[in-house]
Amino acid sequence: MNKKIKTDEHLRKKKRRNVRVNKAIVGISLDDLKKKKTEKPEVRKAMQEQALRDIKERKAKDAEKRRAQQKVLNAGKKQAVPKNVPKKDNKAKARM
Repeated sequence: MNKKIKTDEHLRKKKRRNVRVNKAIVGISLDDLKKKKTEKPEVRKAMQEQALRDIKERKAKDAEKRRAQQKVLNAGKKQAVPKNVPKKDNKAKARM
């Protein structure tokens, strides 16, 4: 038998398909991931805007608290007298 002439009657190699598997992430379960994936973009956007509003409100409250604390601290201190301020000239007003 001549080996050089021999042909392979081999079929195509079967390709293995990649199967995507969803896995849970630390801090969020697989069910929660699926819910997030299926919810509509409008709902997701509304939730994001609500979260931003909450953050802004929290920052405003913190800023207001800091201002109130500053007022209390500054009330006990003496007001600094500005230097190099020209005095009022009462004589010049009297001449007019």
